[in-house]
Amino acid sequence: NELHLYSVLSRARARMPGKRFGRGGGRHNKRFRGERGVEWTEGGAEDGAEGGAEGGKRGYSSLKRENPMFEEYYKQQGIVKPEEWEQFITVLRQPLAATFRLTGTRQTARDLLHAIETHYFPKLTSIELDGERIEPPRALPWYPDRLAWHMDFSRHALRRAEPLNQFHKFIVSENEQGHITRQEAVSMIPPLLLDVQPHHKVLDMCAAPGSKTTQLIEALHAGTDTIPSGLVVANDADNKRCYMLVHQTKRLQSPSFVITNQDASMFPLLYLDPKPGSTEKELLVYDRILCDVPCSGDGTLRKNPNAWTRWNPNLGNGLHSLQFRIAERGIQLLAVGGLMVYSTCSFNPIENEAVVAALLQKYPDALELIDVSGRHPDLAREPGLLSWMVSDKKGALYPTYEGLPDDVRAKLRKSLFAPPREEAAAMHLERCLRILPHKQDTGGFFVALLLKKAETSKRERRRNEAAAAATAAAVAPTTGAGAAEEGEDKAEAEAAAAEAAAALRESLGGEGAGEEEGTAAGAGAAESDEDGDGEGKGDDKAQGDQESRKRIYKEDPFYFLNGENPHVRSIREYYGLRDDFPFDLFLTRSLTEKSRNIYLVSPLVKQIINNNDQAMLRIINTGVKVMTRSEADAVDCGYRICHEGLQFLFPFLTKRVFAASRADALLLLTRDVPSMSEFSSPLKEELQATVQGTCVLAVPPVEGEQSAPLPFLGWRGHSTLRCLVAKPDRHHYKLLLGQEPQGDLQAPKPKPPRKRDRRGQDDAAGDGAPAAAAADAASVPAAAEAAPAPAPEAAPAATTEAMDVTTA
Repeated sequence: NELHLYSVLSRARARMPGKRFGRGGGRHNKRFRGERGVEWTEGGAEDGAEGGAEGGKRGYSSLKRENPMFEEYYKQQGIVKPEEWEQFITVLRQPLAATFRLTGTRQTARDLLHAIETHYFPKLTSIELDGERIEPPRALPWYPDRLAWHMDFSRHALRRAEPLNQFHKFIVSENEQGHITRQEAVSMIPPLLLDVQPHHKVLDMCAAPGSKTTQLIEALHAGTDTIPSGLVVANDADNKRCYMLVHQTKRLQSPSFVITNQDASMFPLLYLDPKPGSTEKELLVYDRILCDVPCSGDGTLRKNPNAWTRWNPNLGNGLHSLQFRIAERGIQLLAVGGLMVYSTCSFNPIENEAVVAALLQKYPDALELIDVSGRHPDLAREPGLLSWMVSDKKGALYPTYEGLPDDVRAKLRKSLFAPPREEAAAMHLERCLRILPHKQDTGGFFVALLLKKAETSKRERRRNEAAAAATAAAVAPTTGAGAAEEGEDKAEAEAAAAEAAAALRESLGGEGAGEEEGTAAGAGAAESDEDGDGEGKGDDKAQGDQESRKRIYKEDPFYFLNGENPHVRSIREYYGLRDDFPFDLFLTRSLTEKSRNIYLVSPLVKQIINNNDQAMLRIINTGVKVMTRSEADAVDCGYRICHEGLQFLFPFLTKRVFAASRADALLLLTRDVPSMSEFSSPLKEELQATVQGTCVLAVPPVEGEQSAPLPFLGWRGHSTLRCLVAKPDRHHYKLLLGQEPQGDLQAPKPKPPRKRDRRGQDDAAGDGAPAAAAADAASVPAAAEAAPAPAPEAAPAATTEAMDVTTA
C-alpha cells in the first residue's frame, strides 16, 4: 500500500511540476540529493557521518574514497613530502573526528568547562567496548585556554555506551543554546590569527554557515561585559545561506553584529556619522577582514566523501578568478595597518598561493605577508609553496605560462602560474600555512595573513587624504594662544572642510551628489571600477541590477526608539533601568502602535543603519531581542524581558532583581510550578512585596565554581514563581550550579515548518531564540498568573523563527 501510494504521488508530481510534495519536491532538494551521492541501504553506514560508523548497521552505503586524478595531481604539486604520502592519503580516507569549543564570550565559559571536567569527563575515561578502550575527549593543544576539544568515537559506540550517549546529547543541547559550538578544528584557525579586539571593525566577506563568524563575535566581546565599541559585519551572497547564518549566530546574541546579503566581490562602501565639525559622512573601513572564499573543498574529503568522485584538477582553475576578485575587494575595504586573512578549505595551490601571489604582484608596496610561525606553536603546519603546476582541461600539467602551447595559453590565466622562484621568495610565500590531515587528525586548510601597509590606489590615497583633512579641520584649535583669532580659524576650518569634501567627492567619482550622497548603492558602484578608465561614470547594467536587487529585498525596515517613547518610558519605570542605559539604541521593525519586539544594537550599528540605504545594503539581521510584548492584565508594563537579551539589561536593572540562593535556583529550575512558600524566607518576603510580572533571579558567585553572578528570568504570579528559561537551557544552569547530571537530557528535536505570511515572514509567536517555543509553552504561566500570548503579528524576517522555516 505504501509503495502504491508513493507511485501515485510520484505520477501526480510529474503531471504538476509546479507543486511540491513534502521534502522531496523542488529543484533545490533534487540538487541536494544529487550532491549527496549516497543511497540508503540495510548493509552499512555512511563513513562520512559524524564520528564515523560501524559496518553491518542500518545507514548509508559507503562511497569509494579514491580518485586517481587527485593522487597524481597532488603528488606532482608536492604539497606532501614523498615519505609521508601514504600516511596522508590513509588518514584522508578516514572519517573526520568531531570537535567543539566552548563559547568564549560567555562569563560562564570557564565555569562550564569546570562543570564538564567535573561531571562528564570522569565517566568517559574508562569505557571499553569489545575489549577496545574508547579514547576520551582531549583538548586541542594549540587552542587557547583549553576551550576547544577533540572527540573521536563512532555512532555505534554512542548507542552502546550510555555515558557517551549522555555526553553527546549534552553537546547537542549546549550547541543549540549557544554555550558550545561544534566546529571543525582547522576552521578555528583563521579567526585566531586575526586577533580581533573589542574596538575593531570586522568584516566577514563569505560568512555562511557561520562557525568562524561566531568566533569573531566571541573575540569582539572578550574581556568586556558591556556593548563593545567595534562590530562584526557578516556577509554572504546567497540569501538562503544568510538565514543559515542567522540561525548560527543568533545563539551568541550580540548587539554589535550585522548580517548583509551582498556579492562579496562588489561589497559596497558603508558610511558612518560625520566626525565633529564636519558635514561629510565618515567612510567605514575595517580593521580586520576574514576572506574565507568559496573553494573546491578537497580539504573536507574526510567529512564529505561524495567529493572524492566529483573532484578534478579544473575545479580550482575555474574558481581562481572569483577568489582573487573577492580577496582584492577585501584589500580595498581594509584600513591601512589592518589585517586580512585569506583562507580556503582546499589543498590546491591554484586557489591558495596563486591568489596570494597575484595580490602581492598587483599591490607590491601596499601588502605584506605576515610570518605567524611563532604563533600557536603546537599547531602542526606546512609552509606555503614557492612553485606549482597548472593543469589544462585534459589533465596535462605545465610549470610556467611561457611554456604553454598556443591553443592552451588562451584558456589559462597567467595569474594561475607561480611567479619566478626569486620573486616568490621575495614575496615570502613560505609564510602561508597549509594544514594537512595526517599531522594532527584534522581536515585540510590553507591560511595566509596579509598586512595592509599603504593605500592600494591613487583614489584610495585621495580619499584618505580628504578624510584626514576633514578631521584636521574639525579639531582645529580655537583656544589658548589662538583664542583671539577664533573667527579667522573658524573660517579657515570651514574652508578646509569644504575643500576636503570636494576632494572626497572627486575621489569617489562624483557619486555623492544629491540625495544619493554617501549611500551604499552609489559607493559600491563607483568603487568597483577601482583603477579603470570608466572611473566615476557608472554602468547602466550595474545600476539596473542594483535596482532589481532593491526591489526584491523584502525585509522590514528598522526604526529607532528613544527615551521619550511611551512604551520605553513604561519599560524604564517598571524595571528601573538606570539613566545611563542607551535608550536611543532600542530598535523595532514596525511603526505600529505597539511593536511586538524591541531589539538592542550598538552605536556603530545604528550609524550604519541611519547613514546607508537599507534596501541596497540588504541587512538581513541585526540586534538582540531584549523585550517582547506581554498583555497580562495584572502587570503594569506591556513588555517582558527576553532571556537572550538579559545579559545586556542586567547591569542596568534596579527593580525586580532578587538575590537567590543555590537551593532556591535549583528549586525553580527543577519544579514546574513551585509555590512562593517553598522558597527561602528572604526571597519569599521580597517576592510577596512585589507585584506580578517578570523578575530576575541572580545567584551570587562562588569562588572556584562560579566566577560571576548567574541571572535568569522568572515570572512572579499570584502565589507561584515560574522559570522563564527553555528546558534545554535549564540543564545548563543546573550544571553550573553544581547539580550532578540526571541522565534525562533529551537532544533538541527539529521544529516543524511554521506558517508564513505573504511577505515570506513567520506568523508565529515566541521569543525567537532556539527552543523558545518550548520554553514559552513550559514556562509562561496560565490564566491570571501568566503573561498571555501576544496578538498575532508577523515577526521580523531576520529572527531565528524565519530560520526555522528555512532549516525545516
